[in-house]
Amino acid sequence: MLNDDPPSADEDVARLRLKLRHTNLSTFVEHGFLTWDHNENLVKKGPRFDAVTPVSDLPNNHGGELPDEYL
Repeated sequence: MLNDDPPSADEDVARLRLKLRHTNLSTFVEHGFLTWDHNENLVKKGPRFDAVTPVSDLPNNHGGELPDEYL
């Protein structure tokens, strides 16, 4: 946990927050799916947010199977 992070309810939440900060959030921001205001500790939808298709929706949109590019 960083000094500017709000306190976590438990250790699992703190670990998840740290993992998201260093892995997923940076990747999503880099690709324009999210914006991240470090000063406000706030994450919002980025300009490419709607380009993300939930994996759970893919089989419904492709005859019950994942497209080859997702395998």
